[in-house]
Amino acid sequence: MKRFRRIALALAFALLAALPAPAEPIPDEEVPALLEALIGNDGGEARAAVARILARGDRRFTSVFIELLRASLAGAASPAVAAVSADALGALTGEAFGEDWRRWASWYAAGDLAPPPGFTRFKGELLGRIDLRFAALLRDDLPSRIRVEEIVWGGVPYEGIPALDAPATVPAGEATFLTDDEPVFGIFLNGEARAYPQRILDWHEMANDVLGGVRFSLAYCTLCGSAMAYRAEASNGGVYDFGSSGLLMRSNKLMVDRQTRTLWNQFTGRPVLGELARGDVRLRRLPVVVARFGDWKQRHPATSVVSLETGFERPY
Repeated sequence: MKRFRRIALALAFALLAALPAPAEPIPDEEVPALLEALIGNDGGEARAAVARILARGDRRFTSVFIELLRASLAGAASPAVAAVSADALGALTGEAFGEDWRRWASWYAAGDLAPPPGFTRFKGELLGRIDLRFAALLRDDLPSRIRVEEIVWGGVPYEGIPALDAPATVPAGEATFLTDDEPVFGIFLNGEARAYPQRILDWHEMANDVLGGVRFSLAYCTLCGSAMAYRAEASNGGVYDFGSSGLLMRSNKLMVDRQTRTLWNQFTGRPVLGELARGDVRLRRLPVVVARFGDWKQRHPATSVVSLETGFERPY
């Protein structure tokens, strides 16, 4: 029965897609109700909303259906939503990626489609079904410097990858858990050196620390292999420490500051979505060396090393 229902739905979408698209998209004042219907639990209202969107050929909703497809596969929406969203995407765009949300997302990122008004809140509500704190990060009243459509859930909750705050350290001679060939992230500030073993940062991705009297954050993105360090004091005079938001953009982690809950680009040290994205705020980058522990130790014999005693149970 489900198979026949899906075939009938696909045929209906195909017929709607074959109709000439109207000259104007759906009026903005109608959009909130459509988004509410799509995210709600009433199947009848959702089907009516899909039919309305397809009848008008409003391609702004392409991003909405991609979000619904991703949410269904992440368990934040009914599995039935995946089939409906995939068929709707095909009808709106003429593409045939089925339920492969990654292909849809890549296709969308290469184009210049814009989402309908209220999209950020809609996305926040969807992600909020995974972790309520995501809804606070994605709101319509917050400024953005990026395409919110390209923000994706990274598979963990908000700060589900716990940052290291003022991690315990040991002298290099006591770091017997490290071999000389193991990679470390080395930082040298005001005459003081510290090594952050990659095998530890693999589990934490963020460290908020003080070295040589300088307060800073070290952010490591395991997906793209980049380690970036920034002074805690930003150009606006504010002082921030950071965690992992649980969100990504183009496979790069989005940091979140704990003071304002603004999302930051890990590569650039610039706020991209949230309160601090209103102005020209930026973080000052600090040098980070990626080296073998033996080489770093030879260059900096007095270096300290982040200890395995982090306070977390991890198979480092």
